[in-house]
Amino acid sequence: MPVIEYIGRKPFVTDRVAHSGKTWKGKGAVAEVTDAQATVLLKHPTEFRLAKGSKAPEKDELQATAESKSLDKFTAGELRDYAKRKFGKDLKGKATADLLDQVRELEAEGAVVDPSINAAD
Repeated sequence: MPVIEYIGRKPFVTDRVAHSGKTWKGKGAVAEVTDAQATVLLKHPTEFRLAKGSKAPEKDELQATAESKSLDKFTAGELRDYAKRKFGKDLKGKATADLLDQVRELEAEGAVVDPSINAAD
């Protein structure tokens, strides 16, 4: 698991970006997080960086798929996995077009559970 170092200016920080529940007590403090959480935190390079000697986060299959193609190219199974992981929701129905509509609605609502997964479009 990656170790993330806080490099910002605040004396105390609670993770409100990746929802890891971790806290850092000032600049230089470190905390171990999951690969998905590290991916999100590292998108804020003025506040967080990978600690020296720590392994970079690995992308899982769903993250790689989401980054490489747009939602309208997802299969029904990929749409189901995407909705479950990113939004914590189970999709209803079988038709890919219906599943895509449901995912688009979830994206519009913005209730994200795993912010590390973003589709290419």
